[in-house]
Amino acid sequence: MLRAVLAVVLAGALLAVSLPAIDDARADRTAAHLRSEAGEFERELGTLVAGDDAVRPGKPGARRVISLRLPRRSFAAAGVEVLRINSSGAAGRPGSTRIVWHLAGGRNGSLTIDVARVQRADGDGPLVLREPGTHRLAASLRRTSGGRVVVLRRLNFKPDREDSRSHAPDA
Repeated sequence: MLRAVLAVVLAGALLAVSLPAIDDARADRTAAHLRSEAGEFERELGTLVAGDDAVRPGKPGARRVISLRLPRRSFAAAGVEVLRINSSGAAGRPGSTRIVWHLAGGRNGSLTIDVARVQRADGDGPLVLREPGTHRLAASLRRTSGGRVVVLRRLNFKPDREDSRSHAPDA
């Protein structure tokens, strides 16, 4: 009896000690995934900016469809509470775009890409992604009075398999 109680107490202590390390590993893995997604996003925008002409608003032009996947919280990944894409307007980096994320558990990260200024198709402010799954975005190059800008518009959203009953596709 005493051995069983001691085994349960020891197992509980080991679990309590290992949980913070598991949470850190989840957050590290998710941050690495998001940096990889941001790198692919930057490559696609770079291809658009380098190879296509900017057009005036309302005119058809070239576009790229870019997929960004936000992982759901699991044993191996921290959940992404929010990911924002916005032109940073940082001093000395006028054509830069910031990708900022907040993970479940309070860990934050960001990455700046220097390909182009980005704006939402429906106005100012960041493009905000919250739901776990694959978000498809259309990126087109527009000419404005302030120069060339990449306009982002949501195409659709495919939730992770386990979330398929709880989320409807974005319009």
